[in-house]
Amino acid sequence: MRIELLTAPGCPHAYAARKIVADCLTTLGIDAPMIDRVGRYPSPTVLVDDVDVMRPGAGASIGDVCRLDLPTPQRVLAALRAATPEQSAGTPQSVAESARQLPPAIRELHRVVLRGFCDNGQVHRDDLYPAAAALGVDLDGALRQLAMADLVHTASDGLVEIAYPFSGRPTGHIVHLDGHLPVAAMCAIDALGVPLMTGSDGVIDSAEPDTGVPIRVQRHRNEWTWQPGGAVIVIGHADSCGTLANSVCRSITFHADPERAQSHRDAHPELHGVIVGPADAIAIADCAFGHLLAD
Repeated sequence: MRIELLTAPGCPHAYAARKIVADCLTTLGIDAPMIDRVGRYPSPTVLVDDVDVMRPGAGASIGDVCRLDLPTPQRVLAALRAATPEQSAGTPQSVAESARQLPPAIRELHRVVLRGFCDNGQVHRDDLYPAAAALGVDLDGALRQLAMADLVHTASDGLVEIAYPFSGRPTGHIVHLDGHLPVAAMCAIDALGVPLMTGSDGVIDSAEPDTGVPIRVQRHRNEWTWQPGGAVIVIGHADSCGTLANSVCRSITFHADPERAQSHRDAHPELHGVIVGPADAIAIADCAFGHLLAD
């Protein structure tokens, strides 16, 4: 993969563009160099494999002019993911990819777990015996496969603790689907994924991790309302190995506005990531979870 930052001499936006690209590479866990080119370019321009992230289909052009369409984290993330889909395992998007790779019977058991959370708010391994028997799979072996794929994790007491986007334990992200019991989501993106995955209307209640300022997101007939209106999400990860729950989920949080989100990042230098607005957050959640119950 070839990543280039094209800037004109003295461009005031060069530093910000360089930081966005670096943060996006870190977020996706991609180890690739960024080539800095200074010359007569529309500035700043970010190219991924010769594709302008802000104008797909266009390559490098000549002319040292200031760009009005400055590179955004959302466009850079999308371009990097498109160029290296196999390296997106550090993001919620990998949930959908992991599910697609399951054997048919195990994948159906995975759907049974997800439906169980939708219907009951929690799932115990004992609840899964009838479905496993009907599918002709050994439950213990199937749960091991789901755990190895980092899709479902069961605690020693038998409670299903993790089944992205759901959590069997309180997380601070509560999803109230119409006609269903409240359920906890693993993170902010996962919370958005619950109504998308189920095709249901509902309300998400959460809060900023540092200040406790409440955040509410409502979906009604495919229309989304965010309160406060300027709320955003930090999509980040910590320098730790293991499951998405350990390395990513706790770093994906709601914030009342971009300034508070940036303050959160500044206060947590161990956190790597980007800030995304409502439309991009919903698109990411839909990509990760929108088809888990339908495919």
